[in-house]
Amino acid sequence: MNQVCPVEKIEGAAYRLTAVTQQLKLLAFAVEARRTLESIRSLANLMPEIEKTLSEGTPAWRNWDDFEDVSGEALRSLAFDTDELQTIVDQAATDIRTANLTSNTRQAAKGCKQGQPVSV
Repeated sequence: MNQVCPVEKIEGAAYRLTAVTQQLKLLAFAVEARRTLESIRSLANLMPEIEKTLSEGTPAWRNWDDFEDVSGEALRSLAFDTDELQTIVDQAATDIRTANLTSNTRQAAKGCKQGQPVSV
């Protein structure tokens, strides 16, 4: 039975994990920015002079509030992706551990680096 080389599975998972990491960093920034802007809005509501100063300097400073907070959904999606990646890596590690490293398997493993499927 032909399968994708375990090394390729791990490399693909590593690439996807890099994307998930970048998304988590962006999400963390967005959550912190929203928290900061909510504090500024609360302060501006209490102090009209701050509201006036902010509105003069940045006329659309409250526009961020028009965007729905979807951080919970984004985190759930990233958690799902992370679980899926963990499964892929676990399976690839099992494939590597259980492979019979005969000379034929070693020869076939050379093809892994070229993207060719090998039988394990």
